[in-house]
Amino acid sequence: MDMKLPVLQIVGYQNSGKTRIVCDLLEESKQHHFKVATLKHHGHGGKPNIEDEKKDSGRHRLSGSLISGVEGAGLLQMVVQREEEWELEHILRFYHVHGVDLILVEGYKQAAYPKIAVIRNANDMEIVDQVSNIVAIITAIPLTNTTIHHPIFSIHDKKSYQDWFTHYIKKQRKKMQMFQITDHPILIEEVTQKVLSHEAGAVVNFIGTVREFTGGKQTLALEYESYVSMAEKQLRKIGREIVCKWPEARIAITHRVGHLQISDIAVVIAVSTPHRNDAYEANQYAIERIKQIVPIWKKEYWQDGTEWIGNQQETISYPSGKPEDVIFND
Repeated sequence: MDMKLPVLQIVGYQNSGKTRIVCDLLEESKQHHFKVATLKHHGHGGKPNIEDEKKDSGRHRLSGSLISGVEGAGLLQMVVQREEEWELEHILRFYHVHGVDLILVEGYKQAAYPKIAVIRNANDMEIVDQVSNIVAIITAIPLTNTTIHHPIFSIHDKKSYQDWFTHYIKKQRKKMQMFQITDHPILIEEVTQKVLSHEAGAVVNFIGTVREFTGGKQTLALEYESYVSMAEKQLRKIGREIVCKWPEARIAITHRVGHLQISDIAVVIAVSTPHRNDAYEANQYAIERIKQIVPIWKKEYWQDGTEWIGNQQETISYPSGKPEDVIFND
């Protein structure tokens, strides 16, 4: 199970108010421009009811298409069929490639992701002992159990649990930022943790450091600058390219800007895959693409002066210290 996916489950017994809570959290997400996806477990037995039999995509499905879809005006609707039951982790892979901030999952009580437990009455309190990893409780009844150490909110106090949710998602976004430009020292373990999963058979890290000699000339320090928003956008683009080439790969990249001393870490690329060769190849692909498309440039400090080197491939110089005109192809 990939515990690094940004998932928050909403769990409770039937008619406890789970869907209401999900909608309240989506309402809050929209206010803050969070990118939130949802998944609901069809807990009533059998297949969900899909009323598409008279549509072309439904005809495709009924004729045997494993994946049938229809798209228009930016809306894509897909139906994916398989003989066996879907594992939650397999479903979440579809969501993960779209770079959402959080996936709200209604149901799947036995999964191990962080959970909000919804309590309707005293009998529903059993769920607190039956499920793992509860991070908050939303309840329709007063709770006096002093052994509960999670935040507790009344189901009637929507603003309180929405405010908690805003804080929670901001914290998760910061923790799960897979592609990051930072002016702080990079922690290798922190980047590596983002790509760990039970499916991974290999994790390969590239750690780029400041070297002392370049072309026989001694470097005292480097200074990196960047258009941060564009640089992070281009790093995410590299991530999408890698997932297209190596679908089972997970990748995290952190690049530092600012003043760096000799041996300081400038960039960490972490890639995990089921097989080691894929991890090696994807990591090498990432560093080459960073040099090609990410707007980061550097100044060399030498004993006899300084010089802005230009782009990372050192094919274009920036005499003024930064590029005058920047054009990046998406």
